[in-house]
Amino acid sequence: NWRTALADEMQWSRETFMKDKHYDPTTCCVWYHYYMALLSYNKPFVSNSIESRQVIENSIEDLYHILENWKLTFKTFEKCSLYMVYSAILAIQCMETGNIKMDYYRSFSEFLS
Repeated sequence: NWRTALADEMQWSRETFMKDKHYDPTTCCVWYHYYMALLSYNKPFVSNSIESRQVIENSIEDLYHILENWKLTFKTFEKCSLYMVYSAILAIQCMETGNIKMDYYRSFSEFLS
């Protein structure tokens, strides 16, 4: 797995999002890039592939936790990055296919508004 080959300070998991509420914008750029690639690659196959749906749903949940950590750290989204905006747009597009759980739709919509 590509993520496990990263330097220790760059590695992450959902557990680290839940445990460590600190948000490091520099490190998170790598994370957002990773999730944008996963969502972009799997989105065309969401209707036909259970694996793609699982990858997308897991990615959306991780992105939700990253956004929540940003909110806890900075209290506002005024200075968010383009990576954050684009990953939220991709997440919403995936959820709007009708094949992905809508659990985090409202959070991503509110972030973009």
